[in-house]
Amino acid sequence: MYNIPLEQIKETPGYQYLFGKAIEEGREEGRHEGHLQGRREAVIDLFSRLAEKRFPGIQFRHELEAVSDLEGLEQLCVDLDQFPDEASLRKRLAELVRPANEESPENP
Repeated sequence: MYNIPLEQIKETPGYQYLFGKAIEEGREEGRHEGHLQGRREAVIDLFSRLAEKRFPGIQFRHELEAVSDLEGLEQLCVDLDQFPDEASLRKRLAELVRPANEESPENP
């Protein structure tokens, strides 16, 4: 095996290049995750407001936050006017929450 000190390896152009690429990829991934989280929170806030207007007194933010499917949340928001009553809305919301729970290793 080679016995090259780590500090010397860190000074090589190849190491610097790979390290820089890894840092940039990490930053890009963090930005993407932050964007998705912000979008998810915005959809939850909007849906909560619209649902409260349609069904006064309804509260289910906890259930909304349990939904991991962002597209499902967005579709729920788009379809809000199609729910005839609170019970049907809650049923659909439960369907969105259930798949995430079923995939969990804790809930086989």
